[in-house]
Amino acid sequence: MLSLSQCCLARIYQKKPSTHRALRSPSNRWLSTGVLVSLLTGCSTYGGKVDQAFDQLDAKDYQTASNTFKQHLKPKGKNALLYYSELGMVEHLAGNYQKSNQLLSTAEAIAEDQYTKRFSDSITSLLTGSDNATYKGKPAEHIFYNSLKALNYLQLATAAQQAGDTSARLRHLDSARVEARRVDLKLREIERTEGSYQQAEAQRETLLYQLLPLFQLLTGVELDRSELKFRQNAYSHYLAGITYEKNREWDNARISYQKAAELYEQGYAKQLNLGQAIIEQAWLDLARVMQKAGGYGNRLRQIKARKLSKTSLAQLRRAKTARAELVLVEHAGWVPRLGEMNIYMGADVDTQEFVLRPVLLGSDQQKLDQFHWFYLLYADKGLLSLVQQYQQGGLLGVATRFGQEKRIGVGPFWENAQQQGLVDIAANQGIRVAVPYYAPLSHTAVAPTQVQVNQQSYSMITAESPAALTLQNQLLQAGGDLTLAFARAAIQQISAAKTSQLGGQETGQLIGSLLSLGASFTAQADTRSWLTLPHEIRIKRLYLSPGNHQISVPGQKPKQITLVDNDIQLVEFRTHNQRKSALKPVY
Repeated sequence: MLSLSQCCLARIYQKKPSTHRALRSPSNRWLSTGVLVSLLTGCSTYGGKVDQAFDQLDAKDYQTASNTFKQHLKPKGKNALLYYSELGMVEHLAGNYQKSNQLLSTAEAIAEDQYTKRFSDSITSLLTGSDNATYKGKPAEHIFYNSLKALNYLQLATAAQQAGDTSARLRHLDSARVEARRVDLKLREIERTEGSYQQAEAQRETLLYQLLPLFQLLTGVELDRSELKFRQNAYSHYLAGITYEKNREWDNARISYQKAAELYEQGYAKQLNLGQAIIEQAWLDLARVMQKAGGYGNRLRQIKARKLSKTSLAQLRRAKTARAELVLVEHAGWVPRLGEMNIYMGADVDTQEFVLRPVLLGSDQQKLDQFHWFYLLYADKGLLSLVQQYQQGGLLGVATRFGQEKRIGVGPFWENAQQQGLVDIAANQGIRVAVPYYAPLSHTAVAPTQVQVNQQSYSMITAESPAALTLQNQLLQAGGDLTLAFARAAIQQISAAKTSQLGGQETGQLIGSLLSLGASFTAQADTRSWLTLPHEIRIKRLYLSPGNHQISVPGQKPKQITLVDNDIQLVEFRTHNQRKSALKPVY
């Protein structure tokens, strides 16, 4: 008796699956599987569920956006961290800074508490699916809790100053200072674990590191994990510098600006493709604070000579005579959303290998993005793979299969896999899993912004890229995602197969077939992430006279501000001017 999933496949093939070879050899097997998967699975990613909230946020309808998130997230359970993170950002955008801090503080506490519950939750993930596990967030996301809270406190301090409440102003400034300290402690721990940019650079000088590209070509591995690790956060140190400067703590501000400048220069700007402007801006602010504090003669002269251009030197002179400063902070666009792609594992009994191939679904662009993700992370693409493809199919084998599959030789484990029934399952009906993936960042990129202050135009400088941080984190964990997905699917399929053999009865076979079908075609990838984070964070610092000034941002109403003598005022704004070439995020 054929299993139910075999019958479904047989109808699509329009032929009876009588042998292993008949099912594993034809290329249309993969196409047929894709058709069946597309019929039996839906696009229920997290980004798709909350898509409406972003239209509401773009329209500044914050209360409705908050309600939309609450429809899909709950304050307790597996998505509690997302609930408080998303709502905390919504309240920040709405200008409800006290409420935002309450929500973000709860999110931070949840994130810290979850580190003690990893093991039991990993078992839940293995047995029921990664999307059923508790969402823990990523280290880079955890840093943004404190950075956003610091921004909230700085805004509250400005409001208190405008209201003439000196006591409240000092209290909020001190709270912002506390958040800056917390960021520093978190980042020190991350750097201790992952290593600094200087240590990574030293490693690149070793002979082993220089020989690695040769061996990577042979194995098909092209990613250098050390280049993608989240080691530090230059922007958080830079924001801490602003916070300390607002508190007139010149030495702490100097230390933070110096740390930011060094991190940007040593690798942070390169890793996130931020450009050179932020590196020079950080060095300029270090020089400016040293100039303000005094007593750094030789060191200041060295920075001026080695780090600052003529334009920056002119700004440094301007800062010395200006009596007020304006810091513009732009949160541009939204981080990209994780999509879901399907990967199918079959078995080649002749070579004793498991074979992975992507099942590409969606629009032409989505299929292309899924193929690129599979090729980048999983596909056999080295010299050895070329030779193997040629041996199996000549030039046609190279042309049709190269980069479109991953062959895994398991050696002695093959016999054990046969005994467990895994080989038979993979060779006959195959195992399908779903894993998360990101489309290229260009699909969700945001155009550069020109801001006018007193009718003079200025270009914003990119200081941070949450989009790049989230993408690189996913690249690093992609291998683990695939391994866990197949382990979970294999356990479910083997259990289903054993159930169908109980007593040899038709009832057992039917139950086993239904379990097998459910395991194969209802698997979902975990596509959750903190989606209200911006795509990029940009800054611009201007040295102006005290008094009234007008700020104009494209697509927004002009804003009047009043700068206070001998003080820094921070003004935030959000932009959504997506590039014309950008595509709608993949769900």
